Amino acid sequence: MVIRNAAILASQRCNLRREERRRKQQAVTKQDRRLGVAARPGVFDPQRCAIDPLHRHGANLTLRFVLWVTTAVFLRKHRTLGAVIKLHHLERSRSHRVLWLLEELGVPYEIVEYKRNHETLLAPASLTKVHPLGKSPVITDADTTVAESGAIIEYLAEHHGGANLVPAVGTAEHQRCRYFMHYAEGSLMPPLLIKLISSKIRSAKVPFFAKPITAKVADNLSASLVTGALIKHTAFLESELAQRQWMCGDHMTIADVQMSYPLEALASRSDAGTAMPNIVRVLNAMRARPAYQRAIERGGPIMID
Repeated sequence: MVIRNAAILASQRCNLRREERRRKQQAVTKQDRRLGVAARPGVFDPQRCAIDPLHRHGANLTLRFVLWVTTAVFLRKHRTLGAVIKLHHLERSRSHRVLWLLEELGVPYEIVEYKRNHETLLAPASLTKVHPLGKSPVITDADTTVAESGAIIEYLAEHHGGANLVPAVGTAEHQRCRYFMHYAEGSLMPPLLIKLISSKIRSAKVPFFAKPITAKVADNLSASLVTGALIKHTAFLESELAQRQWMCGDHMTIADVQMSYPLEALASRSDAGTAMPNIVRVLNAMRARPAYQRAIERGGPIMID
């Protein structure tokens, strides 16, 4: 008997709720006619939303669905959102300029540090696990691996908010930027590298009777491949920088980032330090930037002693 009464009571309550919903729907329909609002199932209507809780609930579901789909599409397109760039950083290397650019861009990144061999100054073999050539710098950005500093700098500027560091295409500044991106490693670094090698030959530990021989080899290298070349490069850069504040114009560009390491090497290894005021001026402007200083704090000294 108790169960039967409970069932009857539940049925009556269900009927009451059904009747209440029917009356509300009728009231909404009458209100729609007075307002001239056509009933459009599944379409959000502000006038109906104000008087019909059921319509408002359906509209909320529709908006949530649209938001969910939009978010899913965005995350699919930007699958690296939240990923952290990983810089494989070799001490005292070209990797510093990539560090500088990362600091300038303000993007999150991690440093994986590698130490040089004390005898050969070469990078450790473990770098070959990141890139077959085993050289630094190399970055990994989600499933993308990029090597070579110039390529890395262009990649970061293109994909991580560095558009303001690239001059507009078709301008003289853009042409200079492209030139110095290639000039840095293609023309300026080779004599500087040879000068470093010749200095290491001169200071190498050899038997005393071989010392004059190694010194002669070092002198010949410098005389034939270094001295004249650095005089030409210094004069060329002085002429270029006398006309502008930075490498390409009045604003810093990715060409300045690419040129920073050769300019540091030129100031460190050249014998004509007092004869390049414009080079020193630009180099000091680079060193004065907070991002440049943070890069040194994180990555250590730039040049090989």
